Amino acid sequence: MLFRSKVAELKRLLAGEPPFDGAAPIGPACIQPGGPRILAGAMGPKAMARAAVWADGISGFSISGDAEEIARGNALADRCWEAAGRSDKPHEVSGCFVALGIDDAPQTLFDFSARYLEFLGTELAEAVAATAQTHSPDALKRVLDGAAEAGCDEFILVPATADLRCLDALAQVTQEWLGE
Repeated sequence: MLFRSKVAELKRLLAGEPPFDGAAPIGPACIQPGGPRILAGAMGPKAMARAAVWADGISGFSISGDAEEIARGNALADRCWEAAGRSDKPHEVSGCFVALGIDDAPQTLFDFSARYLEFLGTELAEAVAATAQTHSPDALKRVLDGAAEAGCDEFILVPATADLRCLDALAQVTQEWLGE
């Protein structure tokens, strides 16, 4: 398992150990003791099983922000961690594209998603982009509720625009959702 040994080496370096005898540690030092979590962008069963051997968790993504899709990914990670003999729970991260607080948010979200997915070909990219529906405060709250119910430790919101009004709207809705 060459990959496993490379991840172990990276973790040693991030923990502040020198790369070889007589060398100084590589810096700057990490903020987190032992270094940051190493997450796998694994979604399928085979990739998830491999990740359970070396990763601290998973980083999935749902274009639609669908709670059931996110829950299935997290449940698969839990099963793979258990099958790998791990006693720790995987750190589970997911996310979705979002457009709020701007003119024509639904079209902006669709256009951004379709451009991002263009590598799939136009027809499939547009079909998947059409599932992206996180373009209203209520839709975002539903997505956040679903991610919390699915057991996400973190949820990443990827703005579909550089318009700062979107960030302002995201901040307002997430603060309301968090009860701040």
